[in-house]
Amino acid sequence: SGINAEYGILRPLLDDLCQWLARILSIDIDAQNFTIPLQTGDDLCRLALAISKKASEMGMKCPVLKYKAGAKPGSFQARCNIEAFVKWAKALGVRETCLFETVDIVELKFLRNVLICLLEISKLADVYGVEPPELVKLEKSTKIGWQDLIKLSMKGASSGDVMSVADITRQVGAIQQAAQEEDGLERSSSIVLKWREFTRSSIKSRGDPSKILLEEEDVIVEEEEEEDAGPG
Repeated sequence: SGINAEYGILRPLLDDLCQWLARILSIDIDAQNFTIPLQTGDDLCRLALAISKKASEMGMKCPVLKYKAGAKPGSFQARCNIEAFVKWAKALGVRETCLFETVDIVELKFLRNVLICLLEISKLADVYGVEPPELVKLEKSTKIGWQDLIKLSMKGASSGDVMSVADITRQVGAIQQAAQEEDGLERSSSIVLKWREFTRSSIKSRGDPSKILLEEEDVIVEEEEEEDAGPG
């Protein structure tokens, strides 16, 4: 579909973040209407307030913001709300390279940047007791970056499959089991070798999460070519 083509390897992340936003804000949001609840900036600011409130309940300090509800999409107030949210995200600790521009939402440009920013916010919010998205949980439990988990799952799935977060969780579980069964063997499958490569390097050492926006297609093609090549 058009959504799959637009988001590519980030489609599972889009679905996961939509579920996360729906749970926190009690709004109707999914991959099909992802941009609609965000265009006024109201729901983004409500997300910030929800995280700040949770931090306050836990006796922790967290940036706060002020905004005006009821803005219309594309209006000056909507831009102000979105800009306030981006400033809040930066104060929260989101890295400069993972922030998005106001125009990305107002004009529906570079929406992948919005996903990366929301992902980073969800990780930081976890510190304040806000339950994170499933991919973040999986990243924490495996110590493997979410982008690598998606790549591994796609490598183990049928070509052209649209991976859901549940699919990824199942695939990762199967790979973990295979890694345990092949532990100590002289030869291991390519997917288990890749799993071990990812587990040997820390999440931080694998670099800026925003870089996947530039490298994802090259990485997948490279992996497919390696697999097709077979034993030399």
